[in-house]
Amino acid sequence: KDVEVYNMCTSKQLGTLQFVPDIGLIVILAGKRWITIEMDKQNNRVYVSPVESGGEAFFLSESPDVNSLITRKMKDIYTSNTMYKYLDSKTGADIQLVKARESFLKYKLDKESYIEFSVTTTLMTWAGDRINRTISLLYQYFYGVEIPYNHIYVCNINIDNIKKMLSLPIPIAQDIAHLLPRRQKERERYDMYLPDILLNLEYANTHLDLPGAITVLEGLF
Repeated sequence: KDVEVYNMCTSKQLGTLQFVPDIGLIVILAGKRWITIEMDKQNNRVYVSPVESGGEAFFLSESPDVNSLITRKMKDIYTSNTMYKYLDSKTGADIQLVKARESFLKYKLDKESYIEFSVTTTLMTWAGDRINRTISLLYQYFYGVEIPYNHIYVCNINIDNIKKMLSLPIPIAQDIAHLLPRRQKERERYDMYLPDILLNLEYANTHLDLPGAITVLEGLF
């Protein structure tokens, strides 16, 4: 589930994260710097305070889904040696790019489509948020397990389960959208007034890509 981010000083919600951040992490959200101060696990919230400068920063926002065109360009950047003048050395952005390229080559991500750990596997799709969100929900639909994702990868999967999933009858997108709580699907102004069937249909059409997800998975194996 998404982690809600709150300003500790004003108690105002700033956005959401798809992961639990470490305390002391500096992030850039809504054009400002914040440092994570406290985690409320019971309510799935993290509290942050504003900071002016210093430390390596991570960018967070409630921006639109990242398209696969962007992620493919990111992969191209990882495979090149070009250093970009606009990267801010004060925030360590240039160093982060070097480290990212080193990890990219270490795990042979220019050739491999997944990274195997001791008990889980991370599937590197480079497919964008809509497709990876769909893959995550498909996995939950068939195996009852919620798995995290972002625009680059899908985590905590079993490769054999993915292969088996492709041989099973694929549900319609509305059925996998039904797995999400209403609050997570109410993104437009009047969504709160829609019945579940229409809300699921709207969410599936706007935030999921079932044909794209199947195409990506079939192309990985």
